[in-house]
Amino acid sequence: MSDALGPRRVVRVNRFSLDPAIDFANDETNLMLYQLTRDESRLRFRASVEPTRFVLTRLSHKFATLVLDQVVNVSERLELAFRAACVGVEIPGEESLAPDPAKCVEYRTGVRVAGEQWVDAIADRFGVATVKEMGQVAWDMTQLAPGQDGPFVWPPGSALNR
Repeated sequence: MSDALGPRRVVRVNRFSLDPAIDFANDETNLMLYQLTRDESRLRFRASVEPTRFVLTRLSHKFATLVLDQVVNVSERLELAFRAACVGVEIPGEESLAPDPAKCVEYRTGVRVAGEQWVDAIADRFGVATVKEMGQVAWDMTQLAPGQDGPFVWPPGSALNR
């Protein structure tokens, strides 16, 4: 179990942009379990290839309830969660990406969020589905009880699917 309150490094596995480092030929790669747990040990990577990792911080309860809960449009909510939570992207063999502090803005509840340029830069490089995926993981991290490490989605066939 990881620190549920600490930053989390997340590999993208959305249906529009799978990380090319993932070894799908390896029987031990289990995308479904990774999506459920976000436990990287559920993935196997190609030899000598590291994945790109998105670094997400946990959003405050106050920001989640007073800001994110008020955003009706799901895409807008996930983009705002991404802007508030994604503090970096670790790209193997390249300099890590981070939002420009000069373009961050203070949002209600005192939370600083990255500018829209950050979303554009990530969407242009990894696809808008990746922005939404990371926004959803950030949102889910906010919902976790202290010490809880998931689930991040309900298993298929569950009566509790969203």
